[in-house]
Amino acid sequence: MAYGNDIDGLGADHRWDLDGNANDSIGTATGTNAGGIFTGPALTKDATNSWEGNNFTDRVTLPTVTTINNSAQARKAVCGWVEFTEFSPHPVRIYGEGTNTTCFQFCMGYGNNLTFECTEPTNFATGLQIFGPPLVPNRVYHICGIFLGNAQGNEIKLFVDGIEYTNADPLDRQPNTASLDSRGVGVFGDPAGTTGLGGAVIIQQCVTNGRYQHWAAWGDEADANLTDSEIRDTLFERGALADFSIPSSLEATMQISLDAIADAQGDAPCCIEIEAVTGGGDFTLTSDKTFDPLASIHYRYNGTAGELTIVNIDDTQQGNASIGSAPFGGSIVIATRQTLTVTVKDAADFSAISGARVYIEADTGGDLVAGTEIMNTTTNVSGLATVSHDYTTDQPIIARVRKGSTSTYYKENIIGGPLTSTALNETVLLVPDE
Repeated sequence: MAYGNDIDGLGADHRWDLDGNANDSIGTATGTNAGGIFTGPALTKDATNSWEGNNFTDRVTLPTVTTINNSAQARKAVCGWVEFTEFSPHPVRIYGEGTNTTCFQFCMGYGNNLTFECTEPTNFATGLQIFGPPLVPNRVYHICGIFLGNAQGNEIKLFVDGIEYTNADPLDRQPNTASLDSRGVGVFGDPAGTTGLGGAVIIQQCVTNGRYQHWAAWGDEADANLTDSEIRDTLFERGALADFSIPSSLEATMQISLDAIADAQGDAPCCIEIEAVTGGGDFTLTSDKTFDPLASIHYRYNGTAGELTIVNIDDTQQGNASIGSAPFGGSIVIATRQTLTVTVKDAADFSAISGARVYIEADTGGDLVAGTEIMNTTTNVSGLATVSHDYTTDQPIIARVRKGSTSTYYKENIIGGPLTSTALNETVLLVPDE
């Protein structure tokens, strides 16, 4: 299913793909373009181009309709994708409805600091504001703002790449009123009239070289109270463009393709996406990649079924893959390859015991099926036994060590658990049994 259909499935009243035109794909609120171009690069999946404003006066103006701006609304949501190649030092508006006195808007104040604001003169004249992260040039973001009156949840909410931000003024983010008053026209880019932040009039212009894709609006209805899962899994994860893609093939071929991708992955909405393995089913790929701490998705599995397991094999574990996404019906597991080490010594003189049997199996309560064998080997001349373990979550174990096949014989001892993210490095003392 195309990404635009995913948005429609959440009950949006309006959707502007901004791919070739400013048409409303759901309703009749088609925008009017002034100065912008529709030849910008695509920002999302299932798009060819985006709308791009290259001058301070470039804008797309939406018509006045009750489901967008021309009525008081107890619930309201707007979301979409943006990218900027440069920022202005003064406050600028990304999308907004209304003026400095009554508005619903996304702004960047004094550079690249994202702010979501709702104002109205009666109840919050100086504005309800949520402060998002600093936006980085040439990086695509998905932003979502929600207004909920005091009978619908009594809060405003801001999400960036599906993550909620709550640093706000006032801190409670509560409008304490039934609805947001009707507002002036909605505009992408340069505001059409007087605007401001915090209720004050300011000179506010469009960000130059701003690009827009797949924006949508929900009016005064239950669907406007989008859930965290709808915002993250559907609106963000299903639409994010990946920096690299691994096409469907045999598992070994897909591993070769993954190995060929640069080890250091940058700040991106989605770094690497992987299609289903040929023939379907579960499969495993190893990863030696490190990821920028600001990247929103490290690996996205695009399969509609089956499970992809990504195993981190970088020993440093700094920046290893940790954020997986599987929004299309399949599932993804991210594991870290560890070396479990057991050292067996004589309890009397602490000398190494060679040939001791070390056996570990999974107990109930972890990802592995109870009874799954994890280690079954004997110690070497240094008393060491090792095995690789792909860690996903703490795994309870049943484990024991003994030496009863050749002299010197030793009594059995146990190893405690569970196996954790710090692996297992256990020294076991055995008491002679002869």
